Amino acid sequence: FKNGVLYIRPKNPTSYEQNLQNSWLKIDFNKKEESLTLYLLFDGILNQDMLNVLNKYKIKLPFLQKKGLIDTNLKLTVNLRTIKVNANGNFYTKKANFDYLGLNLDIFDTNISLNNYDIDISKMLVKYKQTATANVKVKYNAKLAKGYIDFNLTKVSFNHISLHQPDR
Repeated sequence: FKNGVLYIRPKNPTSYEQNLQNSWLKIDFNKKEESLTLYLLFDGILNQDMLNVLNKYKIKLPFLQKKGLIDTNLKLTVNLRTIKVNANGNFYTKKANFDYLGLNLDIFDTNISLNNYDIDISKMLVKYKQTATANVKVKYNAKLAKGYIDFNLTKVSFNHISLHQPDR
């Protein structure tokens, strides 16, 4: 406790079976409305447990991570009088695998930023099986469950699909 701020640096922090590595928190009693700030700094996975936690904060994401790690740098600030939460973060993965709307996708070299409910993916390489590869950009509001995805296809393969005209 120093100058009205309580700093907590847990030893071996874990949550939902994920090692939270360098995560820590502070409680600031100096502000007109006291706040708790949680700094989540770890390599994790966006599994069903984590999606359930986000859903409690009305953050709904349409995908589930199956493989790989996400370098997480997330700051959650909670106003202790109103319980209003502000979430800001950056996430990066070199390689991961996600299920998205029934498709199993491999993603590479992906940067994701979060500003409360607004998710911005400015750069992501996506591969779907041997069928398609695309550079993707995403803007998504997780509270409204609305946004857009911009696909720039770099490869499409129809080797395993038979196209023919019906008999007349």
